[in-house]
Amino acid sequence: MRTLLVCLMTLVLALTTHSRLLPDSLICLIDSACVRSGLSLSELGFEKKWVEDDTFRLPLVTAILDEPLALARYGDEFGLLVTDSLPPSTLVRTLAEFLERPQPQFEGRSTRDRCDTNLDDTISVVPGLSGFLTGIAAADSLLELFYAQLSRADRRLILYQAIDTWSEDDGEDYRGRLLASMQNPDSSLWDNAADQLYTVAARTDLTPLLDAFAGCATAMQSLSRDPKDYQALQLPARFRTPWGNVLIAAQTDDFHQAEDLLLLIDPGGDDSYRNGFPRAIGSVSEPALQFCLDLAGDDLYHGTETAVAQGSAVLGIAWLEDCSGRDTYLGAMHAQGSALMGCALLHDRAGDDIFRADFFAQAAGHFGIGLLLDESGDDLYHATAWCQGMGGTFGCGALIDRDGDDRYSAGGAYLHKPLRPRDYRSFAQGFAMGYRDRAGGGIGLLLEGGGNDFYNAEIYAQGCSYWYALGVLLDQAGNDQYLATQYAQGAGIHLSCGLLADQSGDDHYYSRFGPSLGTGHDYSVGMLLDAAGNDNYMVSGGIGVSLTNSFGMLLDGSGDDVYSYSEVWGVGAVRHGRGYAGHALFLDLDGRDVYPAASPGANDSLWHQHDYGLGWDRTVRPDGEPPGAQEEADSLTDTLTMPLDSLWSVAVKWGVGSNRIRVPQARRALATRIEETVPFLREERKLDTSSGLVRRALVLVTKGEPEAMAPLLVESLRDSSEDMRVMSLGLLADTLFTRHAAIVAARLDTLDGRELRGSLLTLGEMRSVAHIPLIASYLSSPQEKLRQTTIRALAATYAPEALPHLLQGLLDPLFTIRSGVVDRLDRFPVGSIYTQLPAGTPRHERELILRDCLRRAQTECGWWTRWRLQRRLRQLERSSSG
Repeated sequence: MRTLLVCLMTLVLALTTHSRLLPDSLICLIDSACVRSGLSLSELGFEKKWVEDDTFRLPLVTAILDEPLALARYGDEFGLLVTDSLPPSTLVRTLAEFLERPQPQFEGRSTRDRCDTNLDDTISVVPGLSGFLTGIAAADSLLELFYAQLSRADRRLILYQAIDTWSEDDGEDYRGRLLASMQNPDSSLWDNAADQLYTVAARTDLTPLLDAFAGCATAMQSLSRDPKDYQALQLPARFRTPWGNVLIAAQTDDFHQAEDLLLLIDPGGDDSYRNGFPRAIGSVSEPALQFCLDLAGDDLYHGTETAVAQGSAVLGIAWLEDCSGRDTYLGAMHAQGSALMGCALLHDRAGDDIFRADFFAQAAGHFGIGLLLDESGDDLYHATAWCQGMGGTFGCGALIDRDGDDRYSAGGAYLHKPLRPRDYRSFAQGFAMGYRDRAGGGIGLLLEGGGNDFYNAEIYAQGCSYWYALGVLLDQAGNDQYLATQYAQGAGIHLSCGLLADQSGDDHYYSRFGPSLGTGHDYSVGMLLDAAGNDNYMVSGGIGVSLTNSFGMLLDGSGDDVYSYSEVWGVGAVRHGRGYAGHALFLDLDGRDVYPAASPGANDSLWHQHDYGLGWDRTVRPDGEPPGAQEEADSLTDTLTMPLDSLWSVAVKWGVGSNRIRVPQARRALATRIEETVPFLREERKLDTSSGLVRRALVLVTKGEPEAMAPLLVESLRDSSEDMRVMSLGLLADTLFTRHAAIVAARLDTLDGRELRGSLLTLGEMRSVAHIPLIASYLSSPQEKLRQTTIRALAATYAPEALPHLLQGLLDPLFTIRSGVVDRLDRFPVGSIYTQLPAGTPRHERELILRDCLRRAQTECGWWTRWRLQRRLRQLERSSSG
């Protein structure tokens, strides 16, 4: 037990430092939880790979199904893609490594010469262009190795299936937009097309394609991003290369149409790009390599008229990089960093940007890599389906946004018929999917850095996957909202793995239906990990649940959380299937949490559900410590010598995080140095404010040194500033000096608004019995706020003389006033209350008061008082029924 407690204390610290999702201390706790469920940690890897003839199952998917906690280790690696600020060249190599699988190795050589001669002589004056072309030459040779594996019929099939593979039945027909030059396609291109595509892919080694993409990333690093480096050129300038033309545009507002370019560099201006440029399509008439580098300006990328656009590729490599500006990207299908049998990147370095597209967009990868990388800015992403980090078979779709308050929306276009014909599907936001039963899926990643982010999706989204695939949504910081309809938020569906990990912030998770919120369904692994924050979880189904021979887990590291659900599966439950169980873990490791009334969950408790489901709630923080993760607090070491203005600047801060010790120290030091503080407050007019933080600081000073503060407060009541007068009134009440009550009372006839209300409260809080009739006279005011204040002031006196006046408030026509009286009667003796209730007190308030008096009488009064109260309640009930 002692070892377990040590694990509990250390894991809470580890979870709040943006370190590993499951540190060793937490593995220790999970091991203990497994033991309490009657199984060992190794048993979580029970057999889930029941379809054995899959051709494309990735090794990391197999590893997670065999060891579910490995999902968190892969999440740690994905997190490094955000925090380490890796350049695109490293990113693409890393993503390619995650796609590792046994590949059919093609023996062959490029049939195209690496032509690096006969280039335009002026090419050397373009900064970095020679290095870029050297890299392109190498990448082109690798692409030739890739193409050599494909017959002309294979390539024709792939080009047409680039449209149909991820199309929507009720969506727009994009077939005519991809290759206008290919007229009257053979009907065999559509017959059993998906099976044909997978047959071709099964015998194709994608390694040369992935290596070529990494080489292109290195080549792009050679180019200068400084607009000044292009000023010496006579712009616009055009150069010929064996792989297409290079165009360097003028530093003006330009209009660029799609054309046969290898590379376009635009040094500046608010530019417009049309027809989907840049894009790569490996056909006879289209470039298989295309790159665009825009250095500055608020640009418009318009690609709704084509099916492949804005850094997207089929049988090729496309690259779109925008270095600054508030940009708008408008795409259709297969857009914005998406690839099929290809590799693609859309890289936006800065600015508040807008991304809009239809389906298979915004980082979608199928047999290749589709990457959308946004470095900073408050961005808006919207697409309809198969988008925002979607991985198809042997593909990786990765949307990485490193900073900013971002908004993601996916869905609203295609109904999920016939299963939920009134709801839309998304397949988005860290989603991956295979081709059942033929081929496993790939990797879908949505990786977010800092910012308060909003995720809105519908069916299949937010760290979800289907059929031997891996979907991950990882958010590292911020107060985030996750909204979905079904199959979402850390859900693995059908031999698959899903993870949603949020590492800090007060977050909200809502899914209208399950399986969601850390649920595995049908030989799957589903996991939701929230490291810290006061969070809300809501779903119709269960939270941290195993459905049909799966492993499901929800882990909340710290914070005061709310859990809500309406179905029987609850928290940490297991639904058996095929005659045996799965395993579920629900772990809440810190905080004071709220569960539904019918839930087995409760603070500081452990519960079992359905044989092998375990829930465990632990409250480990000391009483009184603020909820959630806390930064290490700093102390002030020189409060006696510190300049008073510096001390004041600390005293009026929020006393949270690293300031939770410093701020109270500074406030106490102001009271200790009261002989300096009072002149400082007077000369600097520090009371001339309505700031609540200033009031908090001055309350401590006033209560600590009331005699020293009182003259300043009385003096300030005559100041011309209303803010100063109101602040002084409130602080004067904290002195509790009734000798000043007459000064306050004498001013009442000349006041109105908040100053009048403040004066009444001051009299009440001074407990000035002599002024109770004066205070009570305002009960007849036509102003609701003034009557509310009068009730507060009368109750603040705690004086028996105030009770008859207070009870008159029960006759007020507004329930807000009557409820104010009811709420404050606990300050007065029971015997005085029920015997003085005025005639005409409404029945509802009379019953509330009598019931509360009876409750208090159980400990405060004798049997006679209790009997009389019970008798009055019975009389009230009889009169009501009559």
